[in-house]
Amino acid sequence: MSVRSRIEADYLIETALDPRAAEEAMAGEQSSGTFVPVPGETPELKARAAARVEALELLGTVPEPTLPGARRPQGAASAWRRPSRKYRSTPTSNGWGALSRHPALGWSYIAWQRVWHLAGADHMQVNGLANKSAEDDDSVIASAHACLSPLFDDKPYLAMPVFSSGQSARQALGTFAALSEAA
Repeated sequence: MSVRSRIEADYLIETALDPRAAEEAMAGEQSSGTFVPVPGETPELKARAAARVEALELLGTVPEPTLPGARRPQGAASAWRRPSRKYRSTPTSNGWGALSRHPALGWSYIAWQRVWHLAGADHMQVNGLANKSAEDDDSVIASAHACLSPLFDDKPYLAMPVFSSGQSARQALGTFAALSEAA
């Protein structure tokens, strides 16, 4: 069996929930794009390719969340905890858009997806319309079009945009319409 390299990423999150449970849910979503099991997603596949929480460090608490409009879930802790996590993910099967969520991070998803594309990613998270993050719908559609744009003239090598972040069947028609309008 060949050894596959894994990419390590450090994240800062805020949660009113149990930090370990929140981190595990996020790692699971970034592995398959959903919080629920996907048909054919076996324990062996997850062990080989899933993102993992490697370390968890609590950095303190704040009385209110940093993200405007964030709400505390019913029954959640009274303070917002700021854990950081390290997890690793394989570079050859998928990419994630976490580094494109805020303009202060210095580069757009359009550039980021090309790096992942060149590294071998064949599907990449582009967030979703009416998402739970701070990314607006125009940015989401621009990201999807970037994935669907040819990488090279002689070898198009397109990537599948994976719409996530709280998506359901309710967003399907709007997503198809927005992709068609922007084409």
